Formats: sequence, structure tokens, C-alpha cells
Amino acid sequence: ERRRRAPRELGGGLRRAGRRVGAGLPAGGGAQGCPVQPGTMVFGCRVADGHKLWVTCTGGIGAPLSLIDVLLIAQSRRGVVLALEPATGAIRWRRHVGPSRAPAVEGDSGVVIVATIDSLFRLNGADGKVLTRIPTPGVILSNWVRRGPDLIAGTTDSLVIGFRAADLG
Repeated sequence: ERRRRAPRELGGGLRRAGRRVGAGLPAGGGAQGCPVQPGTMVFGCRVADGHKLWVTCTGGIGAPLSLIDVLLIAQSRRGVVLALEPATGAIRWRRHVGPSRAPAVEGDSGVVIVATIDSLFRLNGADGKVLTRIPTPGVILSNWVRRGPDLIAGTTDSLVIGFRAADLG
């Protein structure tokens, strides 16, 4: 296993080499940065000194992390969506919906919107229950772009799709 020195702004020390993605966490909420290791864990770290605050086993991550309302949303390569508590890393809920490559986005009234390889899901942010599932015209790989009330993304079939989150329910 290769290791390399962490940058000085993270307080030095050692860290594992590999791809890292993350989501900024709210100030004052404990963890403020959450790098992901290509293995099976999500880490919560203090930005000021890089100190590891918590570790949660999630399985390999298949899409960028998202901070939605008060949840850190992680999507595993095996198609499981996990809602983590940003301050502690505790798993609030998990729901199997299928593999995803695009980050989850916030819908209306605490809803989490997840695009899998063949469907768009609206999940209840409180418990992860599937509220709506609709087919998509291709795999969504791009990050979602917000334009007013609309969400826009591109597919592998060279299509650009757009919708209003409120119209999904």
C-alpha cells in the first residue's frame, strides 16, 4: 500500500494515495470536509488541521458526495444510497436504488433526488423511502445544473434533460 505525506494545510502526517472526492460540511457542525477513500470508507475531517473526526464504512463510492439539508448523501457502487449525519458519520438510513454516477440533488421539502443508470428517484429525506420512480432516456453522468426551479443534466445518449423537482411528485 502506497502512502504519501499530506499537504501542510492538512497538518502534515500520512494519508493513503488515491482518488478523493468530497462535500463541504456546515461550519460549526463538527466535520467540515469529507474526503472519500477509493476503498470502502467515508471520513469526516476538520478543515483547519485535517484531524479525522469520524469514519463510516460505506462500500466503494460511485458518485460524488452531496450535502442535502442536514444529510451527507453517499452513493455506493453497488447502488445503495446512504444518508450520513455530517457531525458524527452515523448512518441515518440506507436505500438500494441502483448504481449512480451523478451526485444526488435536493428536491422540494426535504426530498433527495437520485439518478441511477435507468431511473430518477425521489427519496424522502427523513427515512429514505422511495416516493417516485420514473425512467430516464439515458444514463445521467453529468452533475445537475440548477436554473431557477429547473434541474438540467446530460445523458450518455447525448441528450440534455430538464425538469422541475416539484413536478416529479
